[in-house]
Amino acid sequence: MKLPRHAINALLAFSVGWATTAYAQNAWVRVKGGTWEPEAQVLSELKVQLAPYAQGRAQAEGRKLRNWNEYTFQYQGLEEKGRKFVLVNALCHKDRGWNLEQQMILVLDGGSCFFRLKFDPQRRQYFDLTINGEA
Repeated sequence: MKLPRHAINALLAFSVGWATTAYAQNAWVRVKGGTWEPEAQVLSELKVQLAPYAQGRAQAEGRKLRNWNEYTFQYQGLEEKGRKFVLVNALCHKDRGWNLEQQMILVLDGGSCFFRLKFDPQRRQYFDLTINGEA
């Protein structure tokens, strides 16, 4: 999904009050490492349409995500072939042994409790959404 800059700015301006409440329900954890540090503006743009995008794609696949406020999100700025993106990892379960700030937690099953995707800040596009399967 690609949004023009003026639409992003309008959404950000309109949803400041709602977004503050909605994002307060979810923890966002920066994972150390990466190749670049996403700025606050990039993270705001990423968050604005993340839920509708992920839920819509899940529905198109015949899947349903958990209640949005159950998720904790890890993120890290990465680059591949000169293209910067933010890797987002969503978890609805956290093990006490996991250090969310030190490494991305990749779970192999667990269904819709776990999903990941990428966000291209230059194109303002989400891509490579993967929702875990059930074991």
